[in-house]
Amino acid sequence: MRIAPRLVSDFISLWAQETPDAIALTNADRSWSYAELHEKVRAAADALKATGVQQGHRVVLVCENSSAAIVIYFACTVLHA
Repeated sequence: MRIAPRLVSDFISLWAQETPDAIALTNADRSWSYAELHEKVRAAADALKATGVQQGHRVVLVCENSSAAIVIYFACTVLHA
């Protein structure tokens, strides 16, 4: 039985399993597949967790719009921060 995704990060995980090579994110420089995006989001979530970020924490990201900002946002949803 599959559990229905609830967060955007859940959908990324699901799509990384079901369609790993499909394009998930594109910017001026390059594109990332769902598998690559999932890997980057998990790595960013692990890095945030290592600094003490946990469920319920507020995270402020001050930067230009970029693929890195999207990855950090999704990483925060993984941690429920």
